[in-house]
Amino acid sequence: MNDKKDFATSDLTGGTLNALVKNIMRQLGVDDPIEAVRLVNSGECVVSRPACRFRERDGVIYFTVTSDGTTGEEWIARLEKNNFQVGNYAKSLLRSADFKPTGGVTTEIAVLKGMLFNDSDRITKKIRAAADSRQLTKPNVE
Repeated sequence: MNDKKDFATSDLTGGTLNALVKNIMRQLGVDDPIEAVRLVNSGECVVSRPACRFRERDGVIYFTVTSDGTTGEEWIARLEKNNFQVGNYAKSLLRSADFKPTGGVTTEIAVLKGMLFNDSDRITKKIRAAADSRQLTKPNVE
């Protein structure tokens, strides 16, 4: 490091630093910014560049998610806290007896892009048929 730039963050704004620390806190799952910085500086947590989080093939986007034990009610609260509008149908699914939270289960998700369907064919029955023809399994409620 040259002498003029001994202070690595001298060109960063307070807002940029705040966003960085908030991002680290979110990724580490901690609420205390001092603890988040301590975890990184001590080497207990390592910052690494993730591999591509998704792949796309033939109009289907694939990615994985890992469950964290969040209940349906907790999902509703989490989503609404982050300004997502959770509709009545989604709430009924999250509150249903079929919703059984798991922890540490990794699932591959396949999203069929809208471009695969004409506007009039973009209905659940036809989307499920397309998924079945690709041998994709129906996801559980979680």
